[in-house]
Amino acid sequence: MHAWIVNLNIPNKTFMKNHSDRYIVNKSEMSCIGKSPYIDHYRWLCPLREETKENLKDTFLKVAQKFDVDGLHFDYVRLLPCDAS
Repeated sequence: MHAWIVNLNIPNKTFMKNHSDRYIVNKSEMSCIGKSPYIDHYRWLCPLREETKENLKDTFLKVAQKFDVDGLHFDYVRLLPCDAS
């Protein structure tokens, strides 16, 4: 089994409301929550935040422990250009 996991793009409105500090901001200090770059559903968590790292680690471990997977596919592992708005 191949587990496909979306990593950093979390466009969930409730999550955005409760954890707005976890999202990427551009060089003008505008969060991607307020204005999505490129495509409307792009809302990127900051990969430098400890909460993001822990959440990803916990997700991968849960999948690996619960299912007999042959591999994990890390999707949406990308960063926006620093001037994206």
